[in-house]
Amino acid sequence: MKNPLIGANLLLDAVVAPAAGCARVLRAPRALGPLLLLGALGTGIHIVSMILIEPAIRNDALLADTLGGPGDTTGLFRAAQVGVALFAPFGIVLRAGLLSLMLDATAAVLGRGKTGRSLWVWLIGIEIVLVLEQAAGLVALALDPPASLDALPASGLHAGLGLLVDFASPLLAAIADSASAFTLWWAALLALGLTRVARFRSGTAIALAAACWIGVVGIRTVAALR
Repeated sequence: MKNPLIGANLLLDAVVAPAAGCARVLRAPRALGPLLLLGALGTGIHIVSMILIEPAIRNDALLADTLGGPGDTTGLFRAAQVGVALFAPFGIVLRAGLLSLMLDATAAVLGRGKTGRSLWVWLIGIEIVLVLEQAAGLVALALDPPASLDALPASGLHAGLGLLVDFASPLLAAIADSASAFTLWWAALLALGLTRVARFRSGTAIALAAACWIGVVGIRTVAALR
């Protein structure tokens, strides 16, 4: 039986040698190794984040009064975070699967065949960029742990356009913060995969990757404004 972690090399390729990563998935599109490692990393990041944020949850008087006290508040928070942490691997499969289906539909409209398993595996592989974003956010949180829930947004990672421009509008500020360097990196890797793995033309690949990036930024913006 082959070692399932062999495929985890794809994650390293996606970061330091993406062209080699595309060639790897074309030769051997293995998804189990990357999924296991990404799931473990995502779960670990959520657990450590829970530990860092829990004091702010416990000290929030309004939340404690609403839910019945600090004990109930932290208990519910822990349960929610554990659920999110355990769902991390399934979320990766779901995101990559839905995006692969959308790209398959686009390929069909353009008169091409299905993009195939290799592109799905590449979509899983480039999830490492978003996991690295979470890890960077965890470091930022550890360096400046929030004293309260109100201070939580300021304690997180800020790698978006908001670093360059200070927007007065909450909507524009949320969009700028959502358009992070990590999402741009992810979109660039997506465009590369569409070109080298799915064999889209460069212009089409860039347009599709840009549309996907806009979608990601839009979803993050809506989540930030809620």
